[in-house]
Amino acid sequence: MSEQLLPMSDVSAPLGERLRTKFAASASLTRSGYSLIASSLITSALGMLFWTVAARSFSPAELGIGAALIAAMTPLAGAAQFNFKNVLYRYVSSPGPRAQRLVLGLYLASALAAVVLGTGFAMLVTWINPDLAELFQSPWIAPIFVVALIIWTIYGLQEAELVALRLSVLMPPKSLIYALAKLLALLGLATFVASGLSILAAWIVPALATGIATSALLVYYGAGADDTHTAARFTRREFVGFLGWDYVGSLAGGLTYGMAPMLVIAAAGTVAGAHFYLAFSIAYVLYLVGSQMGAAMMAEHASRSRHPRALYADALVQTVLPVAMAALATVALAPMIMQIFGKEFVEPGSTILRLLVLGAIPGSAVIVFLSICRTKGWVKVVALVQLVNMISSLGLGYILSATLGGTGMALALLSTETTIATGLAVWTLTRPGALHGLALDLACALVRLAQRLFNLAKRLSGTMQRKTIQDLDGEEWAASSYYVSLSDAQTMLPRREEGTAVLKRAHSSAGIRELELEQKTLTELHQDERVAPFGRLVPGVISFGIDGSGARLLLSKLPGRDGRTVSFATGEMTPAIEVAAEQIAQLHRQTELPDGIDADWIARWIDEPIAALRQSLPENGAALSALHRELVDHFHGSAVALGRGHGDYCLDNILFETAPGGAPMVTGIVDWGGSRRDAPAGLDGVFLVLTARARREERELGHVVRDVLARPEQAAAGLGALVAEGLSSNELRALVLLCWLNHATSNLRKSGRYGASRFWQWNNIKLVVMGYERASK
Repeated sequence: MSEQLLPMSDVSAPLGERLRTKFAASASLTRSGYSLIASSLITSALGMLFWTVAARSFSPAELGIGAALIAAMTPLAGAAQFNFKNVLYRYVSSPGPRAQRLVLGLYLASALAAVVLGTGFAMLVTWINPDLAELFQSPWIAPIFVVALIIWTIYGLQEAELVALRLSVLMPPKSLIYALAKLLALLGLATFVASGLSILAAWIVPALATGIATSALLVYYGAGADDTHTAARFTRREFVGFLGWDYVGSLAGGLTYGMAPMLVIAAAGTVAGAHFYLAFSIAYVLYLVGSQMGAAMMAEHASRSRHPRALYADALVQTVLPVAMAALATVALAPMIMQIFGKEFVEPGSTILRLLVLGAIPGSAVIVFLSICRTKGWVKVVALVQLVNMISSLGLGYILSATLGGTGMALALLSTETTIATGLAVWTLTRPGALHGLALDLACALVRLAQRLFNLAKRLSGTMQRKTIQDLDGEEWAASSYYVSLSDAQTMLPRREEGTAVLKRAHSSAGIRELELEQKTLTELHQDERVAPFGRLVPGVISFGIDGSGARLLLSKLPGRDGRTVSFATGEMTPAIEVAAEQIAQLHRQTELPDGIDADWIARWIDEPIAALRQSLPENGAALSALHRELVDHFHGSAVALGRGHGDYCLDNILFETAPGGAPMVTGIVDWGGSRRDAPAGLDGVFLVLTARARREERELGHVVRDVLARPEQAAAGLGALVAEGLSSNELRALVLLCWLNHATSNLRKSGRYGASRFWQWNNIKLVVMGYERASK
């Protein structure tokens, strides 16, 4: 087990390439989604502070003019952007010439639309907003307003470009810098040039400066990038269809929430409208969680870095779960929250707030579902759902508001969102096997979220404790960190002045057997003259012993970076897997046995593991018998070479460094507790590719094996790093089955925790057997 280090990157590489490597390695749905949510919270909080300062620094007339200009500019900018943000999320996944042309085209179209809309507003300002008519009589005001509108329009699209390029982690600091600059500009202008235009200038000038700085970063980020093979391909008809239908849906969605407060005022008066608007302004934050997570999910999907089903499930879980928790807390604290606005808002406002936040639970799920539809190109569904939501919410809300005030509109939104979410769930689950598949995907997403929260809590609470331990010779080591898994062997990284070592401890009989085998294997490898050069990649045994408390194995710590940090998005993965596969294949060739496969080998590798699975899955006996026959028929009498195999050859157990020129280089291979002398050639390589794919897609290994078995024509492509070895599709299939069988039964022997984990058994054993049974029919 190695310490977590930075992803591989060549310091001699161009700045743009190093930036792409750094950000691509750290990008994820969780990081991107919650970065956008944090950015929205920063913008909202400091936005309130901006208007508080403006109210204290300007006269009511000046404040009114500034607020009116910004209030007019904001919806005009949204209209000028059309739905180009969703276009960026869907079609721009990496920097390069193709992406640059599309982005510049969207910028230009939005700028031209801003000119038309801004000029039209200036010409019709007398009818649109009479309070601004006198201001626009000056010949300079209209051009200033149009320029400000162009800047604000492009600023919004630039933020969408950051999200599309998976740079969402930059959004919170960018929003903070802009908000603080806006406040400083406001204070400065209030001191020297107090007017309504000063408020507009304080809003726009920092946006221009921040936008220019962001543009410079994007230029460096994209320098030297080539998206010829990674850019999304689409026809003009497809692009126009996506643009048109999605625009209809986006427009309907915007009108739903924009018109709701106005209809309450129209139906029940300004007092009821005030009650509704204040509660709605609080509840709307929860709806933003869905839209921001949906944007991050679309960007992740466009990068093709993960399996879509796992991505969709994560987006739903990481949206609905926090929204539901926040909604329930708001329901309990609603009177205290509304008390902030005054006693007169507590009674009516609390009920409205409770209904609105409860509606945000199904509403956020619907928003994520619509984002999923966009990734699939189902934009007609997006338009239909949004139109139905608008007609039902506003129509029913207007009717109910006449008698119930703002509570009526809140009830309409809650009932409409719940009905639509229920309808979409029923529509989704009508397909064969959809209920089982969705339940499994959501369960896996919950487990992944729990693991992330556990790791975060462990880092924040300092669970990686510092202890003093003794090796078997009585020497003391300071344990700097430890790692916990389903295995019975616990791994620690003790330190002393000479350096860092790796200590493995086990108390159960299964864990002790694992450490005994690892110590024996490492000793043999270091003593085997045939693989002498390979010894530098294998930990050295410092001490090993068994006492009343269990077994302890102290190993030397190898140099290198954890294979789990290899980036999937910057092209590092393929060469890293290829060099690692060749390294273990070379060990296998150097330790090749003179004897081939015989009856004893069949018994150890096939008969006994299948018998172990029969005990766990008696109901799948027929499928296991068929699997047993297939493996025996393939390997019996086969001329496949046998030699030393690792047994758990995955990125977790491989260390890398960057060689001169930027190529990855293996510097260590750890965790030899599952090693066997008579492994068939190619087994470790197949397992490496399968587990790397599982890590890339953030799925359990059983899901990947099931997919490979279900699509045999894609097996060779899915195991691309091994095609060069000349293996046929049948040979690859047999190796996939054997390495899965070896992995599953080895883990069951390694620790009783695997057998006790129904989640692990279902996703890594049951699912594969069921898939094999289905594919065999």
